[in-house]
Amino acid sequence: MSEARIYPCKKDPNEFGVPKIQVKLEARIHPCKKDPNEFGVPDIIKGLFMYKKLPHINLKEHYQFITFRTKDSIDFYLKKLENDLSLSNHIKQYKIDNYLDNSSLGAYINGHFIDNVKDIILENQSNLYEVIILCIMPNHIHILIKQFDDIDKIIKCIKAKTALRLNAKLNKKGSFWQKGYYDKVIRDEKHFEKVYNYIYNNPIKAKLKDWERRVYSLYE
Repeated sequence: MSEARIYPCKKDPNEFGVPKIQVKLEARIHPCKKDPNEFGVPDIIKGLFMYKKLPHINLKEHYQFITFRTKDSIDFYLKKLENDLSLSNHIKQYKIDNYLDNSSLGAYINGHFIDNVKDIILENQSNLYEVIILCIMPNHIHILIKQFDDIDKIIKCIKAKTALRLNAKLNKKGSFWQKGYYDKVIRDEKHFEKVYNYIYNNPIKAKLKDWERRVYSLYE
């Protein structure tokens, strides 16, 4: 049985040396195969923005945690949860992801469809973004990227190409993905590790037997 893993670097990750207030400061070298370079994100930026109702923090050359879901995965419960103003976005996202991990609604991305989606996401990364880690769940996707272009352009590119491919293979028409997306700016090295591990362990915790096929990591 697979177990949840801690940050898969050969060495314990050191601090990036990014202070909480200043934006542009030199980062320390990360002990993985590549240096993620500067985060440059002050702690005062909280970046928890979701869906078209709210603005997205758009910082080029910074790291972003992004999640989007299949349209058919959204049922009455999730719609009610999304509109629950009593919950913080952090708690709301956690509840939504846990629900989707155990839901068969809109769970189209299985088998060779996983490879199709992964290939499309990775083929554009040199120009628009760099993928740090990617997890393709049956009905939603988590990505940690370093963005090189506008976040909306990145998401539209990924969604459009994957939707076109998957709709053709599934003989479906119309919108494949739910409108909007969730994004959060990575604040510091500790936050980077937390998001990385969350994405890596998602399919393991969901007890998906093909979890290794669903995950891509820059550091693996």
